[in-house]
Amino acid sequence: VGDALQGWGTFVRMHSTAASVYETIVYFTSGNKFRYLAQAGWDGADYKWSFFTSVPGTLNSAGDADGNILFTGTSGWYKMITNLNTKSITLAPENEPKLFIVGDDQAWSFDNAVELTFINDGVFQVTTSFN
Repeated sequence: VGDALQGWGTFVRMHSTAASVYETIVYFTSGNKFRYLAQAGWDGADYKWSFFTSVPGTLNSAGDADGNILFTGTSGWYKMITNLNTKSITLAPENEPKLFIVGDDQAWSFDNAVELTFINDGVFQVTTSFN
């Protein structure tokens, strides 16, 4: 959660790939902060800057009382892997996730394809009409 991601009120869901290892694809905004929460709410465990011992050079301490993490890299899409066992974060540039609908309603034309909005890993949404 944080303004480096989708805002302080929007929780980015990460999926587990192993015990205490999580990953997601997310858009990072340079110069903004974030923090990890163990739940989609402010009550409970969180993982601040001081928890991690291995991070890429694009992540730094935000220097605030909340222990947030500051993203200083180039704004864009990244694959983020967080390993709570090794207290590490890795980031790798990633293409923006895309998904389209094409069918009879679009005359099977890619020029008419409907683009869905990426929400989170494997989740896209769109509001459209079908005939």
